[in-house]
Amino acid sequence: MPFAVLLYIPEQRQQANGDSAFTSGLYLVPAMLGLIVATMISGELIAKTGHYKIYPIIGAVITGTPMFLISRFTATTPAIWLLVLLFIAGAGIGLFVQVAVLAGQNDVEPGDLGAATGALNFGKTLGGALGAALFGAILNSGLRHPINPGTHTYVIA
Repeated sequence: MPFAVLLYIPEQRQQANGDSAFTSGLYLVPAMLGLIVATMISGELIAKTGHYKIYPIIGAVITGTPMFLISRFTATTPAIWLLVLLFIAGAGIGLFVQVAVLAGQNDVEPGDLGAATGALNFGKTLGGALGAALFGAILNSGLRHPINPGTHTYVIA
């Protein structure tokens, strides 16, 4: 679901703030950087300690907090806050996405590793598709009234 939320950040920037498609897409860069950094750090820590169960819990909290704060933004909220919170949310996602696959792989016999990895990736893909559809429906149901008649800019009710 966190990835589904990130899919709609550019749309929100275009609809509510009038950003171009290119500019609004650049808002995802901090989230991806956070994801990469957190995945690298957690991978190193897991390799050193062998413990991985705490990372998905920390990642969920780290992801949920900025997402809640982003949901409280208005059109006048400075863009720097969005960038900072997206970096933090990306870091949270990085802590639990790959670790969830690792946990699933550790729970099966070596001969079933391929099937387990495939099933885990299928579940992630299906969850992402359902989450994107759900958040798309929520967002689109909130687009009620045009801000400027004759334009494609809407008020999110």
